[in-house]
Amino acid sequence: KDGYHVQMSGLHAAVGLAQLKRAEDILAKREILGNRYCELLPKAWRCQTYWYMPYLCDDEEEKERVKVALTKADIGHRDFFPPITDNKPFADGKSYPVARNLYERGILLPIYPDLLFEEQDIIIETIQSI
Repeated sequence: KDGYHVQMSGLHAAVGLAQLKRAEDILAKREILGNRYCELLPKAWRCQTYWYMPYLCDDEEEKERVKVALTKADIGHRDFFPPITDNKPFADGKSYPVARNLYERGILLPIYPDLLFEEQDIIIETIQSI
């Protein structure tokens, strides 16, 4: 026992197995989308797996402008993950300026295997218009 009594339902297992059969296609599509972002948006970060798509603004003001533009265009996005030391169990009282800086400037853009190139073009054009 792991102490949480967490169990996977049969339905979740079936979905997981079906996704495993598509894993190579899913990863290939994410890589194509990630490479397109990196080619067309110089501030996009090249990744190993593209399970997320980081975009690093120059400063917090630019980040806010990008977030406003994406929101107005009804494009989903989120901030970078906050530094782990923001969570009480990991807080050690130290300062981590690099992690804080990345969090303050970073946005995660949409990237998923069913994202159409036309939809990605709209995301890219929205950011380029700022």
